[in-house]
Amino acid sequence: MERIGFFGGCFNPPTIAHIELIEKAIKEHNLNKVYFVPMGDKYQKENLIPAYHRIKMLELVLKDNMDMIFNSVYSPYGMTAAECFREIEKEFKNSENFYIMGSDNFDKIESWSEYEFLMQNFKYIILDRDEKISSRKVRTRLKKGQSVKDLIYEEVEQYIIDNKLYK
Repeated sequence: MERIGFFGGCFNPPTIAHIELIEKAIKEHNLNKVYFVPMGDKYQKENLIPAYHRIKMLELVLKDNMDMIFNSVYSPYGMTAAECFREIEKEFKNSENFYIMGSDNFDKIESWSEYEFLMQNFKYIILDRDEKISSRKVRTRLKKGQSVKDLIYEEVEQYIIDNKLYK
């Protein structure tokens, strides 16, 4: 049976750490592939740029990676986590599915709609995030006009520059 991960997040912007964490999860948990599922515009978070920009940046980062796949089918359209997970389970009923999230988000899961249902019915892979590289750090450096070359991929940096994001 295929083992598939679903990595939800804002990806505001996607960083080198996002990809490195998933590469590690694929190896450690013997996953066949991982779908990136970005949060939609209805998700309430400070400094969150429109989903279409975050989706485009993910597409740029993942375009040549066979184990990691971008999927915008679920959360960009305003589903709650429980609704999203239910839809994924219907579509991927012939695989063993894992929901991947950073420990920072998992620590807040009790505040989510239907969190008891989420905890009882789904399998999780919780990743310890390396705070040396974070989307917040990228945004902070960009606002200060500092280099982000050690935090994000070149294609993402160029996209941010071309679209005048995070000013």
